[in-house]
Amino acid sequence: MHLVLDEGEVYKNLFPLTLSRPAFKLIIGALSNIDRLRILSKEETAVVVRNPILGSKDVASEEGDVVLFSNFIIDKKFFEKLISKRSKNFLIKCKDKLLGYTGTLDEARSKNEILNVEVKMIEKTYDIIRHNKQTLFEDLIYLSNIYEAVRLSNNIVGKYPVISNGTFNIEGNVMFDTREGPIFIGDAVYIQAFSRIEGPTYIGDSTLIVTGSNIRRSYIGKHCTIGGEITNSIILDYTNSRHQSYIGDSYIGEWVNIGAHTVFSNIKNTYGEIKYDNLKGLERTGMRKLGAFLGDHSKTSISAMIFSGLSVGFSSHILYFLDRSIPSFTMWSGYEKEGYEIYLESAIETAKRFMESKKVIFTEEHERIFKNIFEYTEGERRDAGIKKEAFKKR
Repeated sequence: MHLVLDEGEVYKNLFPLTLSRPAFKLIIGALSNIDRLRILSKEETAVVVRNPILGSKDVASEEGDVVLFSNFIIDKKFFEKLISKRSKNFLIKCKDKLLGYTGTLDEARSKNEILNVEVKMIEKTYDIIRHNKQTLFEDLIYLSNIYEAVRLSNNIVGKYPVISNGTFNIEGNVMFDTREGPIFIGDAVYIQAFSRIEGPTYIGDSTLIVTGSNIRRSYIGKHCTIGGEITNSIILDYTNSRHQSYIGDSYIGEWVNIGAHTVFSNIKNTYGEIKYDNLKGLERTGMRKLGAFLGDHSKTSISAMIFSGLSVGFSSHILYFLDRSIPSFTMWSGYEKEGYEIYLESAIETAKRFMESKKVIFTEEHERIFKNIFEYTEGERRDAGIKKEAFKKR
């Protein structure tokens, strides 16, 4: 069986997160779809990238190929049902949604044989948060069969294990609560005193958890510095949120800096449905809890307040508070309710400084992505009324 992951057209519905990565590399739970497929199949996977920002990459499907789209979460149950199917040239569907096919799409459609499955669909950005807690639990249960449980001298309560892929340091008076799911602690993680970690939670390699942190049902990537309160959220690699802040039901990209006392609203005072601002209008989500989505290299000022159901574009900055979604390369002043375009050269220089602070080199490929995203999102800034002038502190 030759496996092919095709991000399809769903990447357009997952901006700003997919501006800088293919849809199949998005972390949902504790893993991405390409991670899950490689673990389950134990073989390399060919990929098809549709996003022109990243440089489209196609693979012609052949007899015996299994092509899977990125509009759903691959899991063990799905994979076992897929490999048990012996016939060739069939469509894979969840209800009326096409998830993939075998052979070529034309042949599969002409044969009209369908493998029906039940999966968690990812069709909009907020679907990631909708399914995050359950997917995180399932991923960590699976990883518990790969990594051994560790014995801790700290306080621990619950039936699920704490697992690790290496060695780590934990100061005294740290509480681990595994009553709702396992906890994964990566290699070279350091957790300072008086922190509380509640499963299911994943903490990636070389991450620092600062004194007094409260982390619940969340994914924290590699090389992060994290403090404050985090709940049901995903924070990708190399992101800093060191000081006391609240991040709830949100998705934070790579190389993001969260200023001290930043607060993400994730519930309305009326406990009603939160609508998602997609830059063009409001979408109904059917969700009562939903925070915000921050693209890679975005920043918040100290004491920033971010309303629920919003997105912040790639390399954008928030000053004070945000009550609407903003496109990429935007400096947003909450007091003035005005946005100013961030010069490409300035954004690149900021990224270089941040990456240097973590001993990572800003490469030509990084610069190419910055330039491509800047050009691709120019129309969004124009339509959003973002000013083409330098922001001046009032």
